Amino acid sequence: MTKTQTAIVTAGITGAIVLGLMFASKTDPPIYIGDGSVVFSHDSITTNSPTQEEAYRFLHKVRSIKVTDASGTILQTIDVKNRQWGLTSATNRVRFDFDWRDFGATIGLVGTCPSPWQGGGTYYICRDDQLTPATLTFTDGNCPGTNAATCTLCPGGHCLLELEYK
Repeated sequence: MTKTQTAIVTAGITGAIVLGLMFASKTDPPIYIGDGSVVFSHDSITTNSPTQEEAYRFLHKVRSIKVTDASGTILQTIDVKNRQWGLTSATNRVRFDFDWRDFGATIGLVGTCPSPWQGGGTYYICRDDQLTPATLTFTDGNCPGTNAATCTLCPGGHCLLELEYK
């Protein structure tokens, strides 16, 4: 192998390694659920029906729920890794449910509104309710910190939930 061929091979391998590290370290954007009218936002949302939207990423699932106040201060982070759970709005009119499909390959978060979701693309609004204080329910009945079946998220004010997944 000549010096030129060696340099090209070395540069190609180095480029492939750098490109691989860039993709491996990329953090997936969170799913956002906001307050006021209930806001549902993510980079991959599919309409299942006029009243049902689903955020998902193939072979990814929600690992934690970060609760932040209006200033962006993190109030709490809840580990939901490998657990089944659901989230309801202040009056139980809007629901977000963890959804397993395709033998676990597609795992999404389904948002259900009593009237059609408004919006499109990556941003939807359900104008029928306020999100917080929201109720988080675990099917195993073990809410972090209380061991109760349900947790109240942001009981004192309006919040934003960031659902982080990998």
